[in-house]
Amino acid sequence: MDQRIKQIKTASAVGILGNTALALLKVILGFIAGSLAVVGDGVDSATDVLSFVIIFFALKIISKEPDEEHSYGHYRAEALATLIIAFLILFAGVQLLIFALTKIITAASSPVPSPLAVVVSFASVTGKLLLALYQFKIGRQTESAMLVANGRNMLADLFVSVGVLGGTFATITLRIPMIDQAVAIFIAAWIIWTAV
Repeated sequence: MDQRIKQIKTASAVGILGNTALALLKVILGFIAGSLAVVGDGVDSATDVLSFVIIFFALKIISKEPDEEHSYGHYRAEALATLIIAFLILFAGVQLLIFALTKIITAASSPVPSPLAVVVSFASVTGKLLLALYQFKIGRQTESAMLVANGRNMLADLFVSVGVLGGTFATITLRIPMIDQAVAIFIAAWIIWTAV
């Protein structure tokens, strides 16, 4: 197997495992902690998992030998995969925005999240930083647009996670649940911007 394809597959596997762990951690513990912002951050990580799954499928197509219909190979599958990833990220952002706005409009009073939300957010910041650095490194080594796009998405996720950390800390300290919901809206807007 081509060394480039092998490196991209390895980086994708690391991304899938890391983002799956982070997504589960944030969604489950975000619900337990009562933080919509942390759950939204988990949804964002879940889109990263879908992105890596798409990369795996694209790599199978890319690694095929040229044939009569594709005399230059199947490398255009990488551009198509990048477009699909962008649409998935956009869809997740719009869904989160709708959910957060609905929560603000319909909820008379929301509970203040537990301190667990801060702990989960801190773990998320650390995990995302390591994953983003790794994706950029391998993406640049292999000149893979898909990995670089995922690295950018993870870097955006890192800033989102830092925002969630600050937002949950402020929500708990000031005892104002609306801050958590406002941070969730910010996350949704950031996800949409990243997709665009």
